[in-house]
Amino acid sequence: MYELLGKILFSVNLFYPLLLVSAILIIYAIFKRSWIVMVISALTLLPSTLYFLYTAPPFQFSIMITLIQLFVAALFYKKSNKEYKSFTS
Repeated sequence: MYELLGKILFSVNLFYPLLLVSAILIIYAIFKRSWIVMVISALTLLPSTLYFLYTAPPFQFSIMITLIQLFVAALFYKKSNKEYKSFTS
């Protein structure tokens, strides 16, 4: 599996663009408190983290970055859902 991810990320040169897009999206998501943008940021970072998870032993913690992004997205979702319920009540 990591061979396929390596070919996709490095032969097509998607590693750095996905990393840059993810960084921009995470900054935007934090400022706007958008859970949808945070999930999209986690999904754009997922191929890179899976590649590092399977290939490089020192970088096996990289999956935690994606999991933290999904956790923060869940917090943003809960907060936005509470605010929506307070407006409708």
